[in-house]
Amino acid sequence: MLWIEKISSGSEFWGRDFDACNSVAVDSEDNIIIGGTYFTYNKPSTVGSMTAPYGISTTGFVARLDSDGTTEWISSHANFTHVRDVAVGPNGDIAIAGDFSRTIEIGGKSFTKSTSGPGAFVAKVDGTTGMLLWTDAVMGASWLYGTAVALTATGEVYFSGQGYYLEFSDGDSVDPGNGHDVYVIKYTENGDMIWKRYFGSDANDGANDLVTDEEGGVLVVGAFGRWIHYGNGQSFGGPWGIGMDVYVARLGPNGDFSWFRNGGGTVSLWRFDGDVGTSMDLGPDGTLHVVGHHFYNASFGDHDIGTDQGRAGFHATMTFDTDGDGVHDSSDSCPGTIPAFVADADGCAPYQLDSDGDGIADNHDQCPGTPAGATVNGLGCEPPTTDETPTCSMYTTTTLGQVETIGVSMETKPEWVSLNYQRALLSEGVYDVGLHCVDPNGDEFSLELVGPVESVQGSGSDVWIVLTDELLKGYETAHRFDYTWTQGTSQENGYAHLILIDPAMATNATKRVALWGGKVNQHWDVDDLEWKTDPDGTSGANIGALATCKKWYPDTAAVELMQHRETITFWTAGNSAPYESTKPIWECVADDDPRVLSGALQSGEVVEASTGTILATILLTTAACGIGAIAVSNRKGGKVEFEDEDDEDEDEGENKDDFIK
Repeated sequence: MLWIEKISSGSEFWGRDFDACNSVAVDSEDNIIIGGTYFTYNKPSTVGSMTAPYGISTTGFVARLDSDGTTEWISSHANFTHVRDVAVGPNGDIAIAGDFSRTIEIGGKSFTKSTSGPGAFVAKVDGTTGMLLWTDAVMGASWLYGTAVALTATGEVYFSGQGYYLEFSDGDSVDPGNGHDVYVIKYTENGDMIWKRYFGSDANDGANDLVTDEEGGVLVVGAFGRWIHYGNGQSFGGPWGIGMDVYVARLGPNGDFSWFRNGGGTVSLWRFDGDVGTSMDLGPDGTLHVVGHHFYNASFGDHDIGTDQGRAGFHATMTFDTDGDGVHDSSDSCPGTIPAFVADADGCAPYQLDSDGDGIADNHDQCPGTPAGATVNGLGCEPPTTDETPTCSMYTTTTLGQVETIGVSMETKPEWVSLNYQRALLSEGVYDVGLHCVDPNGDEFSLELVGPVESVQGSGSDVWIVLTDELLKGYETAHRFDYTWTQGTSQENGYAHLILIDPAMATNATKRVALWGGKVNQHWDVDDLEWKTDPDGTSGANIGALATCKKWYPDTAAVELMQHRETITFWTAGNSAPYESTKPIWECVADDDPRVLSGALQSGEVVEASTGTILATILLTTAACGIGAIAVSNRKGGKVEFEDEDDEDEDEGENKDDFIK
């Protein structure tokens, strides 16, 4: 220990010593800022060797000590009853929060608490002189407390506390009805109110500490009962037990309620000292550390910290990935990444980067590594010296209206280039489909994109055109988009597919098979969780889905066409050559499945899942007899055509539609 200072008035009242230090902060020059309370009772008080001003009874104070412990100044007001929290801003100015009685007048503002109990105040203090610069107050008909204060990097002040009835300086008031409610107020560095928020339940809710984050938002920690109801109509939480629980909430720079987290034990008492978050701070890596106490067993997120038969302290940590890109905020070089994108180790998605500095974002740059200072076209490539035709690429995004900025390039493969084909494997949702065509020489052309429902046209030398499409389970699982560009007498076509997949199927144990005419049937291995080919190398689509299911899963009673497609590697006869394709999937439904036991599926049925249509009952017999197409009645009395897929194409390039069969 280097040094210690005593803060004391030397006074006693009813046998109790009221002197206390409640909060401490350190400025950028290692000066120590202390906030607290001393009991004056008409006697002088000291902080170190310095005599403090005093009021009538308990007096709240703030003092600054240098790094050696020498008191530099003490500041107070005769009617400050407590200073409960202090915070230091980047320029050394100080904010304090606490309670007051009677009247306080600072910086031209005056507040009088004429009813029972204290009022709550916040004040700004000059860090060099200790002069009180400005103040604001929350008052009401009963007890109010100013418990926490924090400053942003730009000097704005956050102030929080709680009370039974809240009257704000702008004239607004809130009647919680039952118990304390929490308030949070934001001010400019000069003390002008920017916004105020309040929240609470029908119990005694409280706020005990504030911390600001890098985005200028504020985190609040405290205790609450039942559900937290925000002033804008939002509700969060619900305690772990039936008493007071810990909460941490975030409000954004504009006062929006970002999120709410809670935890605690099962204490059955409605009391202030149930489960309480008392203090918190952000570590250098962005981890939030929260401390407090709880009664009996307590749970925080997925963590259970035991079954103490009384009060016990806790330390909990929270980490943040605000934009959900998988990179901790403290290491994220590109905050605000749209969640649909996969970010790199620095937290950046391709649309946020221009690696070669040519003015074209990486997600649209078809010539990465262009020399610095080079002139490029809309593809990110240097203009060619010979005449070239337009080049087209297709993009998708779920963030509608932004495909030209953040669109993800559709998949392509070398063998698809000659077909001008691309595809996107997507989950259920609504997507913008963007077509971007550029003439490398800057010559103009006309362009048309035709989707399943509508078409769109455009013209120029660098053209974007966009359609919106919706992929839904139970409907067509592959949507085709065709485009044509025309330039004088030259014309070229291309196309793309949006294909509905279910990413979760890649890791589950659903028994299923896939067929492709002319290729060896594939089955899902429920032990190894991967697609496998039939080792006999001869079992093709001619034996049908039901027979294939029975071969690998003997308890199969029926098969049902699932509502998605999956991308699978198929093999030619003898398992000699692989071909990747995205195909419909048939579920192998066991004889003890509720769908079979209830009669919803009959033994031997082949059913399309979304409509309940019976496609066939004995697929093996019809296909083996070489019937090219059969018509069977469905449950609704209509007719459904079942086509034999026994094609022998072994080269995907021979038939464009092989990509989606």
